[in-house]
Amino acid sequence: MELEVAFSDYQFPLCIFNNCYNIISQNFAFKKIHITPNECQKLCDLSKIERNGDSYLVRIKKIEYCDEDFFLYIFQGLKYFKDSLSHKEREILFKNENNDLEIVTSSMAHELNNPIAGILGAIELLELELGPDSNDHYISQDILEMKKSAKRCKDLIQIFLGFSRNDFNFKKNVLDKCFIEVLNDTSQKAIELLRPRMLESNINISLKLNIDHHPDLDIVIYKSHIGALTLFFYSLLNEAIIYISHQRLIIQVPIEKKQVFEWELKVQFKNEGEGHKIVITLFYDSSIETFRRLCDSKLFQYLLKKINLSLEKVLLEDTLRRPLEKNNLTFFYQV
Repeated sequence: MELEVAFSDYQFPLCIFNNCYNIISQNFAFKKIHITPNECQKLCDLSKIERNGDSYLVRIKKIEYCDEDFFLYIFQGLKYFKDSLSHKEREILFKNENNDLEIVTSSMAHELNNPIAGILGAIELLELELGPDSNDHYISQDILEMKKSAKRCKDLIQIFLGFSRNDFNFKKNVLDKCFIEVLNDTSQKAIELLRPRMLESNINISLKLNIDHHPDLDIVIYKSHIGALTLFFYSLLNEAIIYISHQRLIIQVPIEKKQVFEWELKVQFKNEGEGHKIVITLFYDSSIETFRRLCDSKLFQYLLKKINLSLEKVLLEDTLRRPLEKNNLTFFYQV
């Protein structure tokens, strides 16, 4: 009874369980979130739950009293308590949150994979019925275009499938390859996947790799997620296409007028005392606002974590640029 009186002073949910997970004491806020002892027992420290439209961070404290173990559960509203977490606690929370993201992404990819496999199967049947010696050139071209489109979808789905830690593709997606080789392959793969989007928007973006030929750079091995790196470039380029297409509508660029953008991806190796890092700079000639929304997004921050990249926070403002100098985004890969 004394504990209930003490707990009533707190606005956030509080509860104490004994070793058998029987409730010893709780406050009114805990009763309002309608969570059972069995559900609490399955939670771990720094878990995240949602109740009645609110998100809570769960803190669990073990208390020893009179040779018995008790467990204090504190449900902290995320919007109020995130700033008070230590760096290590933030890392654990980030990991827990993004485990959910991995599961959702992979589940969606699995659902999409089945109909795409069916579509590819149907296209192959059409090819067999048409035969190799068909004189109907237009139908053959249509079938070929459908096959290319379906394969592009399948490639993108495979990238998403790699996010699941339990997925059999995960180990295949983490390979010991030369960093420069991986960077080139994944950036070009992203451009290839977005080629149809560029064609329909009458935009052409090319990405030239400019390598600083440092002897140590050639032997750096990339040990992070290949699929996530592809999606990283895909997200950057897709955001650029969306932004540029929107700007074309605003300033009323004629639909038949093609815009060509030649971007550069500069890669440098830098020594910093006992450590080394690779500096990756994307130089682009569109507006400074092109990537601002993307860089602030949770998905993009997740991708950076997945591929061990960090983003330089300072974006070069238009007013600070020298004439003809391109805007840039700079990323760091710690070796």
